[in-house]
Formats: sequence, C-alpha cells, structure tokens
Amino acid sequence: MIKICLFLLFINFFVGKATAQDSSKVEWMKVYFNMPGDISFAMPDNEANDEQNLVYTLIHLIDSAKFSIDLCVYDLEHPDLVHAIVRAKKRGLRVRIATDDGNRTDGRTLDEYFLAQLAQADIYSIDDDGDIYNPDGSISDTKKVNSGSDMHHKFAVIDHLSPDKNDDILWAGSTNMTWTGNFNTNVTIVIKDSGVAQAYLNEFEQMWGGSGDLPNQEKARFHKDKTLHSSYTYWVNSTKIEIYFSPWDRNRKKKLISERIVEVLKEQAQHDVKFSAFSITPGIAVSNALWELPDSKKVTLNGVISNDFYSRYRKANAIWASEESRKGLRMISESNELRKLHHKTIIIDAENPDSNDVAVTITGSYNFSTNADMSNDENLLIIYSNEIANQFLQDFKGIEKRAKQEWNVPIPDFFKDSLYATGKLRDANKLELEIVPGFGFPIKIAGIRSPWIWRGKDSTTYYATEALKFLGTLTKGKLVRISELTIDSSKATVSARFELPENGNKDLGLALVAEGFASTSYSNLLSNEELKIYKEAEKKAKNQRKGMWANPEKTWKVIPSNKKVDFNELAENPINLNVADIDEIRQLPGIGPSKAQAIIDYRELNGLFNSVDDLVKVKGFGAKTLSKLLPYITVEKEDEN
Repeated sequence: MIKICLFLLFINFFVGKATAQDSSKVEWMKVYFNMPGDISFAMPDNEANDEQNLVYTLIHLIDSAKFSIDLCVYDLEHPDLVHAIVRAKKRGLRVRIATDDGNRTDGRTLDEYFLAQLAQADIYSIDDDGDIYNPDGSISDTKKVNSGSDMHHKFAVIDHLSPDKNDDILWAGSTNMTWTGNFNTNVTIVIKDSGVAQAYLNEFEQMWGGSGDLPNQEKARFHKDKTLHSSYTYWVNSTKIEIYFSPWDRNRKKKLISERIVEVLKEQAQHDVKFSAFSITPGIAVSNALWELPDSKKVTLNGVISNDFYSRYRKANAIWASEESRKGLRMISESNELRKLHHKTIIIDAENPDSNDVAVTITGSYNFSTNADMSNDENLLIIYSNEIANQFLQDFKGIEKRAKQEWNVPIPDFFKDSLYATGKLRDANKLELEIVPGFGFPIKIAGIRSPWIWRGKDSTTYYATEALKFLGTLTKGKLVRISELTIDSSKATVSARFELPENGNKDLGLALVAEGFASTSYSNLLSNEELKIYKEAEKKAKNQRKGMWANPEKTWKVIPSNKKVDFNELAENPINLNVADIDEIRQLPGIGPSKAQAIIDYRELNGLFNSVDDLVKVKGFGAKTLSKLLPYITVEKEDEN
C-alpha cells in the first residue's frame, strides 16, 4: 500500500508539472532596471541589466515582431512608442491596444499626438470606460460599471498570432510608456514562454471583448467584471512562476492577491525580506505581514518607500515612518531617487546562506494598496529563482544606498548647451524644463536662494509672488540654455546654471540676484570669481533697496497663515486634490476645516480622484461649489507622474 501511494504521488507530481508547462521549447526570462544597482552583490555571471531607457525594451520587441502586438498599458504618451506601433501596423501586423480612460487626455499635446498617429495608421483602441477610439477619429462612447477604477496594467504580448509558439513573448513590469517612465525608478521583465504569454493574452482579451481584430464593446470586461481565466502556476524552463490578476471578481472565484502575498511571506521567508514600494498602505494585510516578520520569525526586514508616500506616512504617524521602523531587525528608509521610486517589489531570502532555500521575487504593476486588490486592473508575478532574486537584490542595494545618501543619484541625460522651453513656474527657485511638449522636469537654479511659495500652515514667504512674476518676465515664451549641471544627492535635486540666449546669454540666477529677488547661495557650479560677482550684485541690490530688500525685515519670513494665498496666484498653481494635505486644501476659497477633512476622508476611503468632477461625490460638495473651485484645483494621479 505504501509503495502504491508513493507511486501515485510520483506520477501526480510529474503529470502536474507537465500540465503546468506549455508548448514552447525556447524559454527564458530577462529583467531590466533603469537605475544603477550594486553589482558587488551579484552572483557569478549574474549582473543585473542596467537599461537606462526602459521604453526601448518594448520598442525593440515591437520592431522585431512579425505577427501581432497586444498592448495593455495604463498611460501611453511616449512618441517613440507610437512610431514603433505605427511601423508594426505598416508591416502588416495585427495591433490591438487597451488603456486607461483617465489617461486618454491627461497629457494634452502628447495624448493628442498619440491618438492622431494611431488613427492615421488605422489602429483601434479601447479603454476601461468601454470607449472605442476609431481610425476615423470618432469615439464609440459607452460607460462601463466601475469605470472610475484604474486600468493599471503595463504589459504587452508579442507575436501571439505566430504559428510557432516559440515566438510568444511577454513584456511586463512597473514601467508606464511615458516620458516619466524613464526618469522614475522602474523595472521591466521580458519572458519568452508561450504559457505565460497566453495567461496575459487571456487577460487582454477579456478587456478587448474577444479574440477578434476589432474590440467588442458589449463583451469587453474590466475591473470586477473580469473572471478567472488562467491557471496560477507556470514554468519557464525549470523556474516556477505564479501569475495573478486583480481585482477580486464579483463572484470571488479569483485568489485575492494580498492573501497570496501573505501566504508566500509566511511560507517562504526564513532569513531576510526586502521591499521597494511606490506605496504600501499601513494597516493592510501585506503591510501587517511584513511588519510582523522580525518579531514572529526573526527575519530581517529592509524597505525603501517612495518619498512622497513616505512623507504622508510620517505625517500620519504610521508604522512605516515610525522610530520602530528603524530599530532592531527593521530598517525602512525614505527614497532618494531622481524622481519617483515606482517599484512594487518584495524579495524574499535573496541573502539566505542556506543553499537549499530558493529565493522568491514578487513584482508587477500591483501597488500594495486596497485599491489594487479590490478595484484596479493589476498583475503580479511571483518568481522562484535565486538568479532573478539576486538581480533584484542588486537593484535594491542601489536604491537603499541612495536612500542612505551613500551613493549619488544619477544625473539625467540632459545635454549641455541644449535649448529648452520652460513649463509651469511654481516659485523663483527652480525652472520646469519642457523636455518634450507636455512633460516638464524641475531643475533648481544654482547659486541662488529666492523667496518660496509653500502651502502648509503658512502660505508663502514675503516677496515670493513678486520674485515668481519677475522670473516669468525673463523666461515666459523664451528658450533657456543649461550651461552647467549638477545634482544634490542628499535631496535628489538637479541644479543648473541657466543662460538666456535671446537676452545676450544673460545669467538667469545673477539676474534674479541683481533685481533683489534672490540672495547668493553656495554652489559648486559657481567659481570663486563668479561667486564674487553674485555677491557684489546682491550688495548693490540691497543698497538700492530693490525687490525684497525694500523691506529687509520681512525677508525670509512667512506670511501669517490666516492670510490666504492670492487667488490669481492659486489659479497659476492649482492645488492637486490627490496629494494636498488639510492645510493646503484650506487655502481654497470657502473651504474650512470640516470640508477640507471631508476631502481627505473621501480620498482615503475611495482612493485617488479620477477627475475634478469627482469632488461632487464628497459629502458637502455640490455642483455649485465645484464650479467655484474649478480654477483652483487639479487632479494628477501619482502613478502617472
């Protein structure tokens, strides 16, 4: 009897593994990161791929495709990507695109160009509102249930139509196809495996409404209306991968992703766990499971959280920013990246000395939040591989060293002597350069300190508005040139010397100092001789009582908080309802403490606002109030920036 049972178990194991495999014989997996990792942690012949332009990992796949492209990405704005898509269509490939409704027009010029190029190439696309964008420029409009949730995927299936299943490739990860995708800290995974590609294709075709060339509006399903369509376990050669899609379906047939993450943490964590997270909501199951590991299993826990979300946790006295998060076996840090830490990654036992323990990597588009579980379209991969976990470990060590200011933050690929238009001005200390129309990158003006605008308990420093207006007269409608560039690694802030070519190559920082709207500040971009010139200009401005020196007793002092920000200024710099704290929201006309708190409460309960129109869903706000606030508010989702 014992022999029979063992035989049955033996057969079951190998049959089970065989059925989990697929029809492709050529199988591999590659991971790409766009920020430097610490290769001193690399296993032999296992250095992580440092691909600075992650958008091009997809463009190269599209350019080499021969049969089909199925693209499902939260935000599509990068012009180089649309050119690759159009080239594929002209080669005769089938091209199908699904995206998020809220990001169809948020990029204005970039979105308009993207949609126009698709239309000219005779390419259809559908969004999670069920709207179909037709090649003739028309929109087949409808409204799906739960359209307010996000279609947050970032994946593509390449060459599914090929008769050879060895051609099927999946592209996935955390990277949005935007200009910010390359400046944010991201990861991309490319998997050549027909079974894995098929699982993602099944997810895509639920959204597309079928397997046909054209989208089917009536059959298209997003968010909670999607159903379980694939198995969870796959093999890429001998590497086991689990794949999950959210949100939880209406019939509760799917595995809840957060539950599976908690199970894996409890089952697999023996020695060390590391996470790098754009957001990780305190109090949810995943947060609790991670937090408990040092106490319950004596596992070391290291984490880095994107600085914008970390600051919110700090304000809320949440666990991830508490003193306890930096004691004992826990070390949680605030990110110090070039822009946003956009990862959604957990690494288990990557440094475990036990050779019998297989390390595990959890990653994908899935943010560690309730919305990702219950509302948004997301995907998650759980990869059982020492080699893959080691590459993620190298990347994490780089992120952690930048967070601890042990490593410099990499300088972006801006070119000296290039000319740029300026975007929105927020205060006189920095410029937002338009790298392309619709995308601005903030750079501090080196060598100066100007009055600043800040909406918190106090609204602004004296003379901040005047300094901002003066900067606007110098730069509005004109091009600026970067003459020197550096980075402050302690704050991940890019600084530059700027010249005005249309004004005799005038030094922009020196012009602000000379007019009394800035003082001189040390910068390694200023030589001793140049620093002397700045200080002489500052002394002259003080003697002539120019700008802020007209009332030097007010210089650098903040205007009392009971004085509202000028509404004309507020219209120039509207408040983002998705990130503003209660003091910022109270700057809005007619908004007191209770209404400001109502906005915060709604956001925490329901997730980010998809549009300013959603404000009427907040208790106490109606259409009349909304119309009054429209000039002063905006909605920008964190993940698309």
